[in-house]
Amino acid sequence: MWIDILNAILEPQRYQANFAVFERLVALVSEGQVVVPVFYSSIFETYKMKNADRREALSRVLATISLGRVMVSPQTRRKVEMRKVLYSKLGFSLSPDRPMWFLTDRFWEAAGEAGDFPVSTEMLDVISQQPSEALFSFLNIGDEDFRNAAVDRYNEKSRELLCQIQARRERLLSVTKSMRRRTLSALTLLDTQDDLLGEAAAIGLTKKDLLNHGGAFMKDFVLKVPCSHISVELGLKLEAESALLSTHDFHDVNFMSAALPYADIVVTEKPFANRARQAGLEKMYPAKIVTSLPPLLDLI
Repeated sequence: MWIDILNAILEPQRYQANFAVFERLVALVSEGQVVVPVFYSSIFETYKMKNADRREALSRVLATISLGRVMVSPQTRRKVEMRKVLYSKLGFSLSPDRPMWFLTDRFWEAAGEAGDFPVSTEMLDVISQQPSEALFSFLNIGDEDFRNAAVDRYNEKSRELLCQIQARRERLLSVTKSMRRRTLSALTLLDTQDDLLGEAAAIGLTKKDLLNHGGAFMKDFVLKVPCSHISVELGLKLEAESALLSTHDFHDVNFMSAALPYADIVVTEKPFANRARQAGLEKMYPAKIVTSLPPLLDLI
């Protein structure tokens, strides 16, 4: 979406429909009628751009339309979602969510939890007054060697994860879809159990206490936790395909797991829109999925 908007700004006559969407978004954002947050995937894809002029232009688009607001990290969302399921199943009361709890104006919280990054009180005060400028500055100011090293480290970790997933995909080729779903759900629960155990410990429960409730109880910490459930369903779709996986697939899964439960409208590429619809996710979650910008003119 962001690249389409940038291209429309640079060539408004060529991309008239997209430019009309851009103008509508700017007007509605300035009036406080819509919120268009930035997701980690867009921050990373912009940060790694080697063309400094284009990176600056795209950064300005992100900062202007989002006003510096970003979607909080998957771990932050998952903890809240797990807490809701846990308290609901045990009959515990839970304070209502603050409005838009899943958004923050601290751009680094798109990548991790609030306490993961030491930031001085003085700096927080400055950023809270100008979150859009803070996001823009982060994306553009800094040593290029440091930028390239950070991108290389991230890409290396992504390649390692891709190899693991590809190996699992090959092992599970001959098993049924239901078995693949059970396997992926179990692996997801294992990967996220520390978050669940942390939430349980906060109310005096141990891992043994949770397991004593049985398998159906534990299964809900995938099925009823949107962050995990959407990742499993889209993961099943991806692993059933023959094409090689890429880091963009990771970004798109994380984006959809964040956007579908909390957005009114999601703009994504056709392949992921199709996967989400085939998995029934558009019916399960409130967001309407579109695959280009022009339909937004009738929706916002």
